[in-house]
Amino acid sequence: MASVTIPESVVAGFTKIATLPEESFQEIISALRNIPLSIRQYRVFDAEGFAPQGIPPEEAKIIADAVFPLYRGLSTSKVALDTYVTDLSRSLRDAKPDGAEWLSSDDDFERFRERLARVLSVDSVKLVAKAHEVLVHHGNTFSTARILSDIRPVFGENVEDSPLAAVIVHMLNVVYYEGDTRKELVVALDTKDIQLLMDALKRAEAKTDSLKKIIASTRMTYIGVA
Repeated sequence: MASVTIPESVVAGFTKIATLPEESFQEIISALRNIPLSIRQYRVFDAEGFAPQGIPPEEAKIIADAVFPLYRGLSTSKVALDTYVTDLSRSLRDAKPDGAEWLSSDDDFERFRERLARVLSVDSVKLVAKAHEVLVHHGNTFSTARILSDIRPVFGENVEDSPLAAVIVHMLNVVYYEGDTRKELVVALDTKDIQLLMDALKRAEAKTDSLKKIIASTRMTYIGVA
């Protein structure tokens, strides 16, 4: 397998994982297990819910910024966890980044590799990452929407006279992603179109409630989007 490129921004998080006392490291594992089983719409994981005891919030964020992308990478990877961790560890060691002098110690390096495997073995976090991958595995995925509304005057034969009537036009601006490319779609709507959209969305909500009941009747866990 080709060497995995590791951004410099995650080196600090890896260093924390490698050098923390075992008791503090166990708090990281506990905090990962306590992350709510739900998908955050824009950042996948509930980073605010990751709060290891005894670790300052700014350090916890450094660790989260290093770990959470790895879960997403693992969810789309076709290799086993051990291979994934080994490739990451070797790539980090080969890069010899500043601030990671501990990599020169075989014992420290092996401890990091073992800890990284434990960090990426939390089943609930792995499930959220896989659920997100299933959720967004489409050609186009919705991002945001906005509607701008205008009054459009209707003139008679003489445009120098005041308008004779007016209509209301709503411009629906949908932002979506095609792969990693951000795109926009602008569609003109009239008041009837607005009602049609509202009816369709209400129907989708009703379907969601029905499907939740089906999931609840099985052994599957429903993972919602917060």
